[in-house]
Amino acid sequence: MNNGEVIDVLSVITAYDGRNAGAAELNVWAEAAKRGRWRFADAVDAVHEHYAESTAWLMPGHVTERIRRKRADPPRSNALPQATPRPAADAHIRRVCEWVADRLAVDREATADERRSALAVDCPHCGAVANSPCVQTIGPAGKPRDGYRPIEVPHLQRRQAYRNREE
Repeated sequence: MNNGEVIDVLSVITAYDGRNAGAAELNVWAEAAKRGRWRFADAVDAVHEHYAESTAWLMPGHVTERIRRKRADPPRSNALPQATPRPAADAHIRRVCEWVADRLAVDREATADERRSALAVDCPHCGAVANSPCVQTIGPAGKPRDGYRPIEVPHLQRRQAYRNREE
């Protein structure tokens, strides 16, 4: 909390008990707020809670104690239990998978034999020469890789080039 927020907390306290807070009080309450890791809203709430339940003179330790107690106890909710979402229907899942596959240009019909056969041509995508695996040149977050990393499945463009060669 900054000094302005500490002044605001002391103003709330003064409204309750009429204390006369000056520069020295501001300094010690600011130090207590720093050590107790107070947040402004929590500190004001602790002051209101204290005076709602007690007539005792409020000290910084009371505020710290209430804030720590509140942080240790998660808020209780009287709301209805959270609704459990219904799982998606199988047909919807299939439609979404097909949509994603179309967007990614996945070659779903290619068999393992076709993928191996595609190695017979140069890859127009990554530049791999015939009889060598395709390589990944882009790394995480779309950044270029320092080196080339072989990939297991030939690029779609290479498989298409192989099919076009046969026609």
